[in-house]
Amino acid sequence: MKKIGVLFFLFLALQSCEKDRLRLDGFTEVTIFDRDMTMTPCSGGYFLTIGDSTYRTLEVVSNTILTDTTTLPKTVFIKYEHPNGGCYDWSERNIKITDIHD
Repeated sequence: MKKIGVLFFLFLALQSCEKDRLRLDGFTEVTIFDRDMTMTPCSGGYFLTIGDSTYRTLEVVSNTILTDTTTLPKTVFIKYEHPNGGCYDWSERNIKITDIHD
């Protein structure tokens, strides 16, 4: 029984280290909570929160984390940018996800 407890503790410790490493590598923890289903110019993507602020992704790097069957809300780690021009100039809360990890 003690061995199971030790293995469980080691598993949790390793999970914690992975999240800390992602934060140190420039990733930001976000919660993606909804899809933008509007059919207007400069729409689409996902809505997410960073801290207390809400953002919308207009582009997401190719990935296997966000698919049509992904259950939301989902907490992930991302790198993002706010490019200039087009729909990005429409709102400072429109972002492009350049990297994503669970």
